[in-house]
Formats: sequence, C-alpha cells, structure tokens
Amino acid sequence: MIPIVVSIVAISTLITLWVRSRKGRLPYPPGPPAEPLLGHLRALPKSYDEGAYREMANKYGGIIYLDVLGKSIVILNSEKIANELLDKRSAIYSDRPSLPFHEMTGLSNTLTLLPYGNNFLKTRKLLQDQLTRKKCTLFNDIQLAQRSILLQNLLLTPENFGFHTKRFVTAVVLEIAYGRKVVADDDPFLVNAEVLDKLIAETGTAGLVILDFLPFLKYLPPWVPGAWYSKFAQRARPIIEAVKDYGIAVVQHDVASGKAQASFSSLHLEELDSEKRNSKEELDRLKWTAFTLYSAGAETTWSALETFFLAMVLHPDAQREIDQVIGHGQLPGFEDQDNLPYLNSVVQEVVRWCPVIPLGMPHRVMQDDVYEGMLIPKGSMVLGNLRVMLTNEEVYHDPFTFVPERFLPKPDGHGEPPPNVAFGFGRRVCPGRWLAQSELWIAIASILSMFDIKPIQNDKGEDILPLPEFHNSITSHPKPFQCRVLPRSYKTKTVIEQL
Repeated sequence: MIPIVVSIVAISTLITLWVRSRKGRLPYPPGPPAEPLLGHLRALPKSYDEGAYREMANKYGGIIYLDVLGKSIVILNSEKIANELLDKRSAIYSDRPSLPFHEMTGLSNTLTLLPYGNNFLKTRKLLQDQLTRKKCTLFNDIQLAQRSILLQNLLLTPENFGFHTKRFVTAVVLEIAYGRKVVADDDPFLVNAEVLDKLIAETGTAGLVILDFLPFLKYLPPWVPGAWYSKFAQRARPIIEAVKDYGIAVVQHDVASGKAQASFSSLHLEELDSEKRNSKEELDRLKWTAFTLYSAGAETTWSALETFFLAMVLHPDAQREIDQVIGHGQLPGFEDQDNLPYLNSVVQEVVRWCPVIPLGMPHRVMQDDVYEGMLIPKGSMVLGNLRVMLTNEEVYHDPFTFVPERFLPKPDGHGEPPPNVAFGFGRRVCPGRWLAQSELWIAIASILSMFDIKPIQNDKGEDILPLPEFHNSITSHPKPFQCRVLPRSYKTKTVIEQL
C-alpha cells in the first residue's frame, strides 16, 4: 500500500508542477518553505490550532500560500484582503472545494457545502427568502416562548447550563423549520439533533481532512486496517439521510391531516403542491434545506451561548445597563434592543472573542486571479482565518480580552468595527445571521436580567476561574468548565417561577 501512495503523490506533484510552470512568472503569495513531494503537508494543522495559524500569520502576513500534496491553499489573515477577494470578487470566489469525506457522509448536500451553481442558488433562495432581517421578527414569539423554558430550566438545574442553552436554540430552530413545538427533552427531534451534533463534530474541519488531499483513500473498503473514513461514512450516512427525511415526513403527515403549524417546511410543501413542482428533485432540495437550518442553525448559536457563559465568569458586570433601562427583576423584550447599546456590544463581543467557525468555511476560486501582483491559481482552496482577523491588534485594542465597550462610539467606548466577518463573506455569507443574532440577543439579555454567573469556589471560598480554552472541529466550543448560575434576587426567582 505505501509504495502505491508514494507513487500517486509523486505523479500528482509532478503534474501540478508542470501545470504551474505554464502559468507564467507571477509569484504566489508568501508562505513557509515546502518539502519535496509533501509540500506543506506537515506545516498545515489538520484541525484549528490557533498558535500555529497565528505564528504563520505573524511571519508571512495577511495572505499565505501553501501547497499540500499538489493542492493549493490560500489563507487570508487580513479582513481587508478577505473583503477584497471574497466580497468584491465573489463572482469567482463563491465555490466550495471538493470535499470527498463530506460527500461520503452526505453532508455535502447541505447548503453550507454545496458547490456554487444552479442548485446552490435555488437552495439558498429557499432559505434567504424566509430569513430576511424583517421576516425574522415573525419568529420572536417562538423565541420568547422558548426563552421562558430556558430560564425555568436554569433555575431548576443551573449546573446543566450547556444542555439548557442547546435545548433552547434547537427548539427554536425546530419550530421554525418544521413547526415542531418541543415540550419534552426526549422529543425525537431533540434526540436526532444530539446524534447529528456528535456525527458532524467527528467529520473535522471541512477542507482539511486528509481525505481531501488523498481522495483515493475513500475507495479503501471498510475492512482494511486504518480505513476509518469508509467505516465512519458507512455508519453516518444512513443516520444523516434518515434524519433529513424524518423532518419532512412529519410535516407532510401534518399537512395531509390539516394539523400542520405554519413553518418553513409546510409553507414550501404547499407551494410545491400548488405549483405542481413537487418532483423528487424539488422535494429533495427542500429536505436538505430544512436539514441545513436544523443542523447548522442550532449548533453555531449554541456554541456562541456557551462562550457567553465563559465570558461572564471571567468578565462579570454586564448587568448595570439592564437594571438602569429595564429595571431590576424585569424581563427585556425585543422592543428594548435599541435602548441597550452596552448589551448589544456584549453580544457582538461574544461573536468576536471566539468566532464559532475559526477558519470560516472553505471557498474555491474558479479561475486564476491576481492580487497585488501575486497569483492565486484556479482551484485554490481559500480560507478566511477569522480568529486572527478578529484579534488583530491594529484593529482591536487588547483583542484577547473580553471588552464589550470596544464597540461603543467614542468617548464612551473605542469605536471599533463590528465583527461582521464572523458570518462569512460575499455570496456565501450566512443566510441565517439575522435569526442567530436575535436568538443570541434575547437569550443573553434574559439570562443577564435574571441570573448572576459566577465562578465556582474552593473550600476556602476562593474563586476558581476557568481557562478560556476551546475545542475546535467544524465549530469551536469552550472546553468543559463549571460555573454558578444564581438567581439575582428573590424577585427574579419569583419572576421566573411565574413564567
């Protein structure tokens, strides 16, 4: 097996070098020295290693070029450069690279990973039409209802704050996607969401799985020692397909019986029926689009809420404005958002301090491009290093510290730019960003108005502060930590109990 692998790598490298020799004399962006045959294989972390990526950024600058087994990778460490390429030139930077492992699992059918083209445009339109900033206000009642359950759960079992926040975001998305009101923790949709999260976490960072560089490995049968990818895909794909089909099947049954609650899926099913477009292709597109909303929408917002709890333990005192504007023991509503600029800055700082997808999702340039005299070859995978962009010391003062007032206008704050890049770039910007931001805001505002979030203590009554450390796969989550979630007063406890 090893001689075959070496031969394939050598041939692919020689072909790549021959092709590049015909492209002219333009230099590639800077990068570390490459090794023969392997290129930068050993220099590229296979999961997000902040230290390694930051070291490369500090040494080689805002744009870096890597060659891994003949595959071109361009890493953007500068928000300015990322906007120049991924936004202003989005016509050629909106594709996704081939992702063999995610294709094997079926996840490449989600909107997030679809290649750019007609299917992507139709699929994105399904979501984008329903998730505009204005239309997302129609979901406020759903968010407020689940907000009540979240606060009651935090009151009863505060040590399970991670589970409760996950339940909150999942329940909101489920009702929007499928019209499913979650009333019990053993609801099949919640159980499915938990299974999905674990499977998706195992797939690793899209574009940086070894199978993405050596796609022939996918042909290894599961019984071959080390054929982990085949074994995993053989286990994961049926589950993913079943979950994708289950949601729409439930909605179809509800529509047929006249019991369907208005939802993303029911509205589109009725549209397909009325226009007689209910072909297998259209129905399958709807299934995957609802699945994307269900799986991706919950996971990313939950990650941000976990980061919020960690930030509050390390950097308390975010409640003063709420008490002054809303009043102690009063629950804020969406109508209060414009009157709470500091709280809005807290939400923005949660997004900036630990971007949910540190390397963004991979783009693929569809033709040769030139940036400031440097060649970006056709087919290159382009990664936006969001973590480095959002901790740029030239843009953000004390960037590794949680400082909400950085976003307030001077002289009350630093007047620093909002972390908009955290939601992606160009034609690939997250279509659910308005929904995610409203969920984050109402959850954070409500928790802060009702609870204190404090460190745990040792036997001497001394605070034990958690380390701000994160697990990184497709998304980034704080490593497990403990904190105390306490009702702020007898009044807030009573308010929660009466919800």
